[in-house]
Amino acid sequence: PATYEIGLNFEFYVEGECHATSISNYVYVVNDFKDLMDIFDELELKLDYIKPIIERIDKNVVDIKTDVGIIKADVKDIIEDITIIKSDVAEIKTKVGTILGYVDDINWNDIITIKTDVGIIKANVQNLDFTAMAQNIVTIKTDVGYIRANLTTIARQATSDKILDIVEPTSLGINLSAVLSAIAAIASITAVVVVVKRLKVAA
Repeated sequence: PATYEIGLNFEFYVEGECHATSISNYVYVVNDFKDLMDIFDELELKLDYIKPIIERIDKNVVDIKTDVGIIKADVKDIIEDITIIKSDVAEIKTKVGTILGYVDDINWNDIITIKTDVGIIKANVQNLDFTAMAQNIVTIKTDVGYIRANLTTIARQATSDKILDIVEPTSLGINLSAVLSAIAAIASITAVVVVVKRLKVAA
């Protein structure tokens, strides 16, 4: 089983000013990539917003572990398929496995698959430019024109009205309820955003 190290950071806003508190890293052992995504699914039911980062991708470069050491490769050289799974996160299927990466960190030289409410859109994205629009509408500029897509099923926005409904995910051993109760006690709180700061495969 692979061991993934997950770090959580709470960012909350009081009268327009950003404050933050953090929880120590929690190491969770998973058998495969699906188990890892199940963790995020469980967290997402209880938190306003989850943003995963895997450090295996950095500036279009991925680290590939082999029996003779680590090989660095450009994403576009090993890419097989790209699927947007959240508003700004892509699941990248490569010749050596699946990785996650921010849309902004990927050099798009391939075909992207965009899941929307009305079906799947495929586009050549050599000149891709994401522009966020209201009501979860995204305008995608491609080398063949503009595409407008409804991203309701893959985009989430932080809202303050869910704070008191958050339940501690005991299976992860993280005492979120105590932290969030303290945050919710601030009368002027406007939003809570929970960010997964670090997610990596242990050596």
